[in-house]
Amino acid sequence: MASPATGPATPDREVLSRDVLIDGQRIHYEQAGMGCPVLLVHGIAASLVDWRWNIPALAEHFAVTAVDLPGFGESDIPRRGFALADAMPFLDAFLDALQIETVRLVGNSMGGLICAHYAIRRPARVERLLMIDPAGLARDISIHLRLLSVPLLGEWALRPNPNIGKVAARGLFYDPSRAPAAWIADKARDRGPRARDFLLQSLRSGTNIFGLRQEILMLDGLRRLDIPTFVMWGEHDHVVPVRHLALVKAHLENARVHVFPTAGHVPMVERPEEFNRLAIEFLSG
Repeated sequence: MASPATGPATPDREVLSRDVLIDGQRIHYEQAGMGCPVLLVHGIAASLVDWRWNIPALAEHFAVTAVDLPGFGESDIPRRGFALADAMPFLDAFLDALQIETVRLVGNSMGGLICAHYAIRRPARVERLLMIDPAGLARDISIHLRLLSVPLLGEWALRPNPNIGKVAARGLFYDPSRAPAAWIADKARDRGPRARDFLLQSLRSGTNIFGLRQEILMLDGLRRLDIPTFVMWGEHDHVVPVRHLALVKAHLENARVHVFPTAGHVPMVERPEEFNRLAIEFLSG
């Protein structure tokens, strides 16, 4: 059950930090602006901090909400990992709590996978879908994520490391020098062993040493999508390869696509001005 959220979106670009109870778990989110509702969904091992360089610009046009998925960012950590099967009822409850009937979804990486599956299964509730370097089009992903799925090896790799924020920047950015200090600090944050166990459980629910599990792929469902869809990709993505974009073109002929030639896995952070312009144009419809 969801506890109602308090207060409407702000009438300006002020970003408000809020919490809501979903099935007894405190879920953190940030909200700004007015207009058509837009929900921003982050990827694995991330948080709503990934959207800090987009929220103010989007809030000039929309009622923007960025959520920390269960177990990530400032949200409570559930007892077990967050699997794709958990995402559907969670988004239902979260949108209900915020009294959002229909929404324009924006997701990066795992967030793109979640948003796509939600749009496929809840077509009446999603008006537009924007995916940035989404997982789930094919099984192949970064060897680093696949190795994290291996018992003991994953635990060893996720041991506390004060330099992990800079390591993440080298892996996720085309130009690591463009990684904002706040983004690096967020990636370097250690919430303790329970959070690390939760992350590994979540990752392993959809990934093994061979890549993404077949049952979570979205490719077949894309053919059923009948809403405006836009897929963006960083050309130098080392997590989910840009060649997956060809699968979008083959299975969703009307989808709009865009490649950032000088970006990696998080172009909305690395190239925020270009991303914001394109996102506003598409989401405005």
